[in-house]
This record gives sequence, C-alpha cells and structure tokens, in this order.
Amino acid sequence: MTAPADLTPLAEAVECEFMHSYESQAPGPTYTELGIATTRIGGGVALAMRNDPSGGYWNKALGFGTTEPFTVQTLDSVLDFYREQGVDQAVLQLVPSVLPAGFDEVAAARGLEPGSTWVKLAARPGDVAAT
Repeated sequence: MTAPADLTPLAEAVECEFMHSYESQAPGPTYTELGIATTRIGGGVALAMRNDPSGGYWNKALGFGTTEPFTVQTLDSVLDFYREQGVDQAVLQLVPSVLPAGFDEVAAARGLEPGSTWVKLAARPGDVAAT
C-alpha cells in the first residue's frame, strides 16, 4: 500500500480558481455595483469587493505556495492591491507550510493579525467509504 498523496496543493488550487472565477466573472452591473477587483499575484489570487454585503467574506487572498514560493514580496504586493482597492480588511488564507521563515515577525511589522484556523478535508473518491 502506498502512502496517500498530499492533497493540500490540489485543494488550494481548486479553491483559488473557483473563488477567482466566481468573482471575476460576475455580470458587469454586479461587478461595478459591488466594486469587485481581482488580480493574480505570486501564484495565488487576491480578491476585493469594496461593497461586500457579507461584511468582508469576499475580500480574500489565497492559493499561494502551490506553483511558486510565497515570499515577503508577494505579501507586500497583496497588501498593496488591497490598499489600491480601498479595502481595509481582508483574509489572507495561507497554508502554514508555505510561509517563509520569520513570517510572524514580517506579518506583525505590517499590522497583520492571525485570525481563525480553517481546516479542509480531502480524499480521493476511492479512499472514502460510505457507512
């Protein structure tokens, strides 16, 4: 029996692409009314919705570290994007294994605070049994 593959990169990439498509392909009037802006940065995406009716759920950056390293420069580009969009609060959804050394200090120096922890569960269909 072989060890199960790490599905983390796949889960991150799928969520990243879904979120980017969902926001970037909103109909024109909705896109404008909600103040949507999206960009690809460092292998991930940053999504902004200035007029987010949910209070901030749709302002998030994710998908980093799957196709290229997540660096301090990437972080700064993400923060610049949110400043340019007039968004003062967003979720930076980062897998702990992609963070560069000293990230806690880098984040603190930029006024970032840790938030809640999210858990994603993934398995190959053949490895899951219905009970």
